Amino acid sequence: MTTYAESGIRAAQESFFMGIHEYNYKNGHFKDRITKETSCRDTINTLLASPLVTQPEKEKLRLARASLLEMEKALTIPISQFELLVKSMPLMNVFDIFTEDAKR
Repeated sequence: MTTYAESGIRAAQESFFMGIHEYNYKNGHFKDRITKETSCRDTINTLLASPLVTQPEKEKLRLARASLLEMEKALTIPISQFELLVKSMPLMNVFDIFTEDAKR
């Protein structure tokens, strides 16, 4: 049985892939580095290490990484669905960086 945390992490991973590939984040710079198989943690770390990512974007990514760590903890320590939703919001809100970049 898939847990809410597993589903949330998978959804975030798919969102990162979509933002990078379909929204052409940073003019496609990360397309060869981030694939469907790239974990959320590795995706976030790759983006944080890049000079192309702005400081405001990096701030959102840092919050997303903290959120991801909370979700990963929930894989082994059960928490309520509501608590998981609250803890996952920064991770889900990181998608804004892709939509904002696409407008430029």
